[in-house]
Amino acid sequence: MFEFVEKYKTPLQVLLGVIAVSFVGFGVGSYDIGSDPNFVAKVGGQKISRQELVNAIQGQNLPNTPEVKEEILRGLISQRLRINHATDIGMRVSDAELAKYIAGIPAFQDNGVFSKAKYEQFLKARGWSVEYLQNQVRNDLVSAQLVDSVVSSGFASKTMTAQLLGLFEEQREVSVATFSPQAFTAQVKLDADAAKKYYDAHPDEFKQPEQARVEYVVLSKEELAAHQAVTDAELQQYFDQNKDSLAKEERKISHILLTVDPKASAEEKAKVRAKAEDLLKKVQAAPDTFAQLAKAESQDPGSAVNGGDLGFYSKGGGFVKPFEDAAFSMKKGEIKGLVETQYGFHILKLDDLHMKSFDDVKPQVEAAVKAQKASQLFGAASDKFNDLLYNQPDSLKAVVDEFKLTVKQSDWLDRKAAKDADLNNPKVLEALFSDDVIKKKHNSEAVEFMPGKLVAARMIEHRPAGAKALTEVQAELVKKLTLDKAKELAVADGKAKLGALNSGKEIGLSWGESVKLTRQGSQTIDQDSAREIFKLAGAKLPAYAASTLPDGGFAIYKLTKITPADVGPDKVKAMSQMVARQTSQLEAMAYVKSLEGKYKVEIQKESLGSAE
Repeated sequence: MFEFVEKYKTPLQVLLGVIAVSFVGFGVGSYDIGSDPNFVAKVGGQKISRQELVNAIQGQNLPNTPEVKEEILRGLISQRLRINHATDIGMRVSDAELAKYIAGIPAFQDNGVFSKAKYEQFLKARGWSVEYLQNQVRNDLVSAQLVDSVVSSGFASKTMTAQLLGLFEEQREVSVATFSPQAFTAQVKLDADAAKKYYDAHPDEFKQPEQARVEYVVLSKEELAAHQAVTDAELQQYFDQNKDSLAKEERKISHILLTVDPKASAEEKAKVRAKAEDLLKKVQAAPDTFAQLAKAESQDPGSAVNGGDLGFYSKGGGFVKPFEDAAFSMKKGEIKGLVETQYGFHILKLDDLHMKSFDDVKPQVEAAVKAQKASQLFGAASDKFNDLLYNQPDSLKAVVDEFKLTVKQSDWLDRKAAKDADLNNPKVLEALFSDDVIKKKHNSEAVEFMPGKLVAARMIEHRPAGAKALTEVQAELVKKLTLDKAKELAVADGKAKLGALNSGKEIGLSWGESVKLTRQGSQTIDQDSAREIFKLAGAKLPAYAASTLPDGGFAIYKLTKITPADVGPDKVKAMSQMVARQTSQLEAMAYVKSLEGKYKVEIQKESLGSAE
């Protein structure tokens, strides 16, 4: 469930475009506020701009789909409701409080101190003004104050908590006897005309759409590239022209890391730094001991076991900037430290460095040159592909021979879908079901179903829309009807056995191994069955419960032991806090929901659809 109070985090989330899940279940499009293209909604007279919605979506790197727009707009409306009400009842954030808060946001700090340069860089990267950012933070702080006042009111009594804990953690031990439908199939005797009767009574189940099977070929840039010839001279030329990206310098780095908790105090951080400086002196005095000290002292579990060895990396290969800047300014064999990153303090050692040669990247160069040639040829090849299909419409042989393609055969497909990925495209399916293909038995036109990929096909077999014949489905129908009857027999036998057990009769059942479970069920017992087991009073054991299984079978559960919950003070306290939080959250949801009646919410459907 959504955590409402994250005081240190909420304003920064708003800056980064993270909009919390809404308290209020608005239906987008419930109201219409006209046709102003600059706004998507109005809450109590205050408008939510189209740009605000776009910023929120982009800030989370979300796809700009109707579903995402609706969810993000819900969050913005919910936030605006809270801001309106907080303002009306006199909640304010002073300029001094605002400035102090912004200065304390880690994204704007350098070594724990507010950095104007980082602040301005942040604004520039997003195209925001100072006023826009301050307004966003101020609004969210006011909103958070309002929510805090509601959330902090949650309370759960110790008595209620202890009762809940007792229910949640009570453990019951059962063994199970199952009645599988498959065990009863031999007893089923169907009437000779059972399948026909079912077929006649359920005609809609046997309707089938128009279907076809086709043979097809795919012409792609990849296919063309595979057949391109290249010379060593062409490869060398490409390598020379792209040396900066292909022949990057690689450096083999080892490090010793002493981690620092982000929440550590200045004193705690200083202690880690002092220890790191001591290690640095040791490895500088005896470089050969670096690997040994890394194994013993480094707190990077991935590299410590290898003596701190991180392997070869090129620039941009994944190191954080301070680490990379240090690593690529070192000479071979040099030891450098301390390098501080968000992970802690590092001591670096440059073990080796080299440049990739032509031979190192020759396979990559060859693939690139072939792909380049294929791209250049694809336009002309597409034209020829189309011409051959049109001029020799009775066979795919011409395009197969010309481009060395492989002919594939499809499964049954219809006008809406195909199992073959290359055919499962609306334009392709439309071409396959054209009169030319179905009636005249011609090749289909070539369809570019994705950039750089063309497909063409011809009909193997066509099946018009209609009902499947009884002969086609009879075997499956007999199997289905037999299983349905077997399920009935399994349930009936299980219920009869349960009745006998509850009346005190001794009957021979094969009980499985005992299973322990709580009200949440277990890996082997589903929650519906667990619910039946926990309905048993348990005053007299064994006791019996039963349930129908997902496969249509039946299960009887023999309850043999009940273990009461361990309701200790620590568990009661933890459960009390959880219940209080959930109670507060429900109160907050109801509270914000009530604001809908106080502040009119209007949504502009046209502008919402154009929010790009």
